[in-house]
Amino acid sequence: MIKFDISERGELIVDAKVLTISAFNNIYRSDKAPNKKNALDMLRYVMFMGDITEDNPHRDINFFLREPYAKKDVFGDDKYVFSKKNQELIDEAILWYATLNKDCVDRLSQGINKQIDELSHLLNTSEQMTMKNYKDRVDLLKDIKSLLISKVHTDEFVEKTKKKAKTKGDKARSPIEMGLILFTSDNEPEQ
Repeated sequence: MIKFDISERGELIVDAKVLTISAFNNIYRSDKAPNKKNALDMLRYVMFMGDITEDNPHRDINFFLREPYAKKDVFGDDKYVFSKKNQELIDEAILWYATLNKDCVDRLSQGINKQIDELSHLLNTSEQMTMKNYKDRVDLLKDIKSLLISKVHTDEFVEKTKKKAKTKGDKARSPIEMGLILFTSDNEPEQ
């Protein structure tokens, strides 16, 4: 798992291991300025768009609204347009960020969040309620209720799973702790 950090001053902190991933390194190397401001802004945008942890202040923004909010916060303009080259770099980095930071539990949680956003969008953009579509709307609201209950259970499960995956000092579990290396009675590792 890779992680981007934001300093107390709102600046992106780039860890050296992040730059070992070509998608992020390509963004970083594309900026020839000594302070790498453009590269750091692009990487912060990647974080806002792709990070599903509580460290991302944009995590709970509706899926359909996240892009303009991220552009506004990073570049000062919600209609900011990337050059074709930068858009390709950003798209690749977002894909890699998501790939490297999601396990099956995270994907389940994000899938439920996306479904809730889609249903909210549908309710907000559909026609006014009439007698003709009343039953459909009521059925949709019942579906939303069960989806929200599922979300609560999923979020609790994700939190519990993430806590189990940590050891003292907030370090990831070792292969032995995960049961990937078993010991025989002779104390020899077994694969």
